[in-house]
Amino acid sequence: MALNASNLGSVLGKLFAKTANGDLTWSASNEPTEYKTGTTKFWYYIKTRDEDGVAPYRFQVFRRDANPVKLAEEFSVDQDEALAQKFAALHEQAFRSANGLRRELSEEILSDLDDIEPF
Repeated sequence: MALNASNLGSVLGKLFAKTANGDLTWSASNEPTEYKTGTTKFWYYIKTRDEDGVAPYRFQVFRRDANPVKLAEEFSVDQDEALAQKFAALHEQAFRSANGLRRELSEEILSDLDDIEPF
């Protein structure tokens, strides 16, 4: 089962945007480098295929029912460069979400360092 490249790009892009905005929260799964999130109807999983934290990535979509059905499974190596970059960006956002890292945290740290008085 596959999503066409245009739909896959849209799905990855929307998941990225909703995660970056804080509308979706990801959690770590039982497998290393795998993260999951859910909506009303679907579960989404993204992980590195080789469990090493870098490409290639595996993305799966399951129907959220009593008996989950895998609807799609895609690999970044099967995609063009632009789509492969969306896999990487989503995996990074999922990692940040699952570990409680936010963009604001970076800004907070930089601001704190700016407030340090020189010796």
